[in-house]
Amino acid sequence: NPCKHVKRMPGGKSRDRRLQIGEEHWILNECALSRNIWLLHAVKLSIETGMRQGELFSMEWEHINLDDQVAHLFD
Repeated sequence: NPCKHVKRMPGGKSRDRRLQIGEEHWILNECALSRNIWLLHAVKLSIETGMRQGELFSMEWEHINLDDQVAHLFD
């Protein structure tokens, strides 16, 4: 078998952490106090979509359809 010694790539890190009661409110308040005007919007988007930091920051406008409210993410 020519693939006998080929190893699989490790799977992605799964996450099962969820925000506790009051954490979302606290996080959004802290973001609103930041001098970075985009932080609050980025955090809201990541909370609503479940996107990770790498996915959020690698998005490009050509992969976003605002009319249909769809963002295509690529692995």
